[in-house]
Amino acid sequence: EDGSGIEVIKVNQWEGIAVEVLKAGAAADSIGTLDKIIGRWYHWLGSNLLCSDANIFLQANGDVIVPWGTGSWRQDEQRAGGNRGESYIGIRFNWQGPQVDAAAMMKHSFHQWAPGEWVLRFSESGDKFIAAFLPDQRKSAAGVSEEVLAAMR
Repeated sequence: EDGSGIEVIKVNQWEGIAVEVLKAGAAADSIGTLDKIIGRWYHWLGSNLLCSDANIFLQANGDVIVPWGTGSWRQDEQRAGGNRGESYIGIRFNWQGPQVDAAAMMKHSFHQWAPGEWVLRFSESGDKFIAAFLPDQRKSAAGVSEEVLAAMR
């Protein structure tokens, strides 16, 4: 010990270590910043990354404006990334609505849209998200804000 409470260890051989030092609380401060996603329109991209299947709008009161039925959201309590250093804004999106029939799916590209609970992971900036359908995680989607989709076109 060098007197400062830090144990000093001499290493004769090592392969390599990469470390990122973060200010205490800095990672936690950036996670879950809901004001970056509330009050914005997002395009639901289930069938094609350049073609919007639907629009959703997250409201501060926990409601979601969806094209079919009603929706609600709550913050996901799962912390981002474990020990991998990832950061995201996580929500659980619950869509309550009728199952869309096969003819409507084909006509309107609804094949990735299903009622039930979805897990959404927004980027730290709130500009894009990935979504997985909890009952069947083979069903997934992506989403981008109106601004991002306009920039992609």
